Amino acid sequence: MPKIITKQAPAKRPGQKSRRAMEREELVFYAVVVGCALTVLIHLLVQVGLSISAGRKYDRKEKFLEAGQALKVVEDEEQYAEEMKIVTSGQTEDRAAKKRAEEFEKRQNFDPAYAQSEQEKNLLEMKKLGESPEGSANEVLTKIAKLDSPPKSEVQIFENGARLDIAFPHKEAIKAAQKIFPKYPIYKAVRLTAAGILKDLMVLGAPRGVNRVTVRCQDFVSVTNATGEEKKEIRNLLVVSGTKAGTDWSKISRFEVEKFWQKQKDEYPSLIKEK
Repeated sequence: MPKIITKQAPAKRPGQKSRRAMEREELVFYAVVVGCALTVLIHLLVQVGLSISAGRKYDRKEKFLEAGQALKVVEDEEQYAEEMKIVTSGQTEDRAAKKRAEEFEKRQNFDPAYAQSEQEKNLLEMKKLGESPEGSANEVLTKIAKLDSPPKSEVQIFENGARLDIAFPHKEAIKAAQKIFPKYPIYKAVRLTAAGILKDLMVLGAPRGVNRVTVRCQDFVSVTNATGEEKKEIRNLLVVSGTKAGTDWSKISRFEVEKFWQKQKDEYPSLIKEK
C-alpha cells in the first residue's frame, strides 16, 4: 500500500520572526522617523516665526531710538504735567511720582545734570547765549531762534530784541515731527513745534529783554487769481503769539502753551489735507 507523505513546515528557530512581523516593525520604524522629522521641522518653523517677529519688534524699536532722547523728552514733559496735577492736587502722596516730578522740574530749569538729549543740550546752549553779556541783542536772539527752530526758518528782530517774529517752513516742521512727535498727527505736531519755539524764546530770550514772540508756520499753496490763472504763493498756515505780561512761561509745559498763546490765524485745517 503506497505511503502518503505530508510536508511539514520547517520548524522555527527560537527568536526567529515572521516576514509580516518584520514588515510591521519596519513600518513602525519609518513612521517614528517621519514623526521625529516632522517634529523637528515644526520646531524649526516656530523658531523662524519667533525670530521674524522679534526682528520686526526690534526694527520698530530701532525706529524710535533713531529719534534719540528727543521723543523721551516730549513724552516725559507730557507725563510730567499729568503727574504734577496729581501730586499738587493731593490725590496721592506717591513718592515715585513726586520724585519724577522733581527731577523733571530740574530739567525744565535747565539743570545740566539732566540734559540727556540733543534738544536739551541745545536748550543749555541757548540759555548760555541769552545770559552772556557778549554780542548785541539782535545777534544773540537770532542765534537762539535759529537753534530753536526747524531748518530754513526766518527770524526777524524788532525794537532791539523786544519783539521776535519766527517763520518756520511747514515741510521742515514735518521732517522734525517725524522724529520728535511720531505718534501725533501732523497738525498736532505743527502746533507743538510752534508751542516749543514760543515757550523757549519767551524764557531764554528774557535776559535780552524779549517781551513778545510771534511764531508762524508757512507753506506754498495754489491760488487762483481773478483771471483764472493758478499760481503758488506763500501763506501763513498758523500764526500764534505770546507776551511776557501775566504769564510765567518757565512754569508752562509745551503741551500747555496753547492755553496761553494768542492765535492770530489758523488756516491749516482748510488748506492742508493730512494723509
